[in-house]
Amino acid sequence: MQRACASGALHDKAFSGFSFFGASLFAAEPGTVEPPDTVYAWRCRQVLQRMDSTDLLLVASAGVKHRCGDVDYPYRQDSNMLYLCGWQQPSALLMLSRRGVNIDGKAMHTICFCKSQALGSPAYHEPQLAARCDTMLAMDRFDALFTQALSGIRTLYYSPPEPVFIQEPVTAKHFFLDREVRKALRSRCPGLTIKAAAEPINRLRQIKSDAEIHLLQKAADITAAGLREAIKSAEPGMFEYELQAVIEYAYRRFGAAGPGFPSIIGSGPNSLILHYDDNDRRMQAGEMVVMDVGAEYNGYSADITRTIPVSGVFTEGQRELYEAVLTMQKETLAMMQPGVSRRKIEEKAQEVCARELMRLGLIKKAEEAKRFLPHGVSHDIGLEVHDVSSREVLEAGMVVTLEPGLYIPADDPAIPAKYRSIGIRIEDDVLIVEGGNRVITSGLVKEVKDIEKLMKQKGLGNQPLPL
Repeated sequence: MQRACASGALHDKAFSGFSFFGASLFAAEPGTVEPPDTVYAWRCRQVLQRMDSTDLLLVASAGVKHRCGDVDYPYRQDSNMLYLCGWQQPSALLMLSRRGVNIDGKAMHTICFCKSQALGSPAYHEPQLAARCDTMLAMDRFDALFTQALSGIRTLYYSPPEPVFIQEPVTAKHFFLDREVRKALRSRCPGLTIKAAAEPINRLRQIKSDAEIHLLQKAADITAAGLREAIKSAEPGMFEYELQAVIEYAYRRFGAAGPGFPSIIGSGPNSLILHYDDNDRRMQAGEMVVMDVGAEYNGYSADITRTIPVSGVFTEGQRELYEAVLTMQKETLAMMQPGVSRRKIEEKAQEVCARELMRLGLIKKAEEAKRFLPHGVSHDIGLEVHDVSSREVLEAGMVVTLEPGLYIPADDPAIPAKYRSIGIRIEDDVLIVEGGNRVITSGLVKEVKDIEKLMKQKGLGNQPLPL
């Protein structure tokens, strides 16, 4: 079924770009977008329908990650916990039982356990609770009810929170948390089969609901707003982290939690490094800069890449390579629809890549193309930037990336000098719909003439900031 998105006006108005010299730098931001509470209850029901009466599912909240001293990193909840109940607090467990757990004479199928003090916190609201799960209880009741729930259970779906592996460097002692948890649970319940918690959830997560598509569109619009401003700001002499700062300012300005993954701002030789995120190099005239970034909004992460000339104008070699990558993306995009396998998408991208490289005289045989396009060109996005993926064939409701690229080394004398030391990647986010697809990041420029036109404008990163 084709899924509509109600965020068209948001894309047209609130995220049409910054206007530094106008009356307002940013358009007004409406309220935070969240999934309706009934969505969580529906998801839990769908998971329960996939379980047998002798199955039990436990989802643990993510642990708090220590940074240093008495400081922790910003908390990010486990994706499956977010998906099933939206609970944002640490030290919680969600239990799903197909046959139900007897609590005060009632069979409860979805139970959330948390610290007792959380029950009285602003994060806990009775009306929301009633719509999301059957009941919420203090963690000190978990052990007794878990023992009750295990009776007659053959399969437990559970994955302990990260990190599952710890190694002490001096003694080289190591500890596998998941292995120890399995051992303890089997000792408590002999014959119990333990499987990953994600197993009954992943296939459901891969097809996005209308609410999820709306959140991904919002994340994409925010990311595009930051990239648009970075494109205007880029100039020789800037540091990569200055573009990162412009992009990530837009994230917080528009209500995103921050980056969904470390921002990649790679200029010059760094454009050849796929997951470069040091972002500390000073950009030079005549170079290209790859910006691979994504805002996380209400748990959902976009993933967009744009590659631009630092000087504002493409050189001949840069333009030829860029047009080749853009052709790869356009031709591959045209075949993305329900029923097409991911393998076919990868093969198509490599086929066009080989044709374009042979046209430019960079290779003589098609099989040589993989040297210059060494990565896959598509992955799912959602609650994680590389979201769960268990289906080989595209289906309506999936949201995936399309990110072909070319990476030409600096030290190959067989390659004409105008092409050397150039890395280019173009990435958009694509919603698969019945009969085709819809690019949810289409509002961000990527044609050569449009990039050069946008780069003639001044951006937020060009404004003086006294220190």
